[in-house]
Amino acid sequence: MIKLLKKIKNIFVGNFKRIKGEELSDEGKRRLNICIQCEDKIKISRNEYVCKHCGCPIKSKNFVLDEECYLNK
Repeated sequence: MIKLLKKIKNIFVGNFKRIKGEELSDEGKRRLNICIQCEDKIKISRNEYVCKHCGCPIKSKNFVLDEECYLNK
């Protein structure tokens, strides 16, 4: 239950920061590049992807630095 609440909070925070127009940190940019190159993503629109494993929007997920990749990438 705690993990689910943390995931919901992180998705909300990441989406809020992305919509607000904040810049990704250097670490967020590095991780986004890894996600973009990953074959386990699903394209949902022209420039938007979600992770096939966790369902998180990739751009938003990388705004939250305590999020982790389910594949340990």
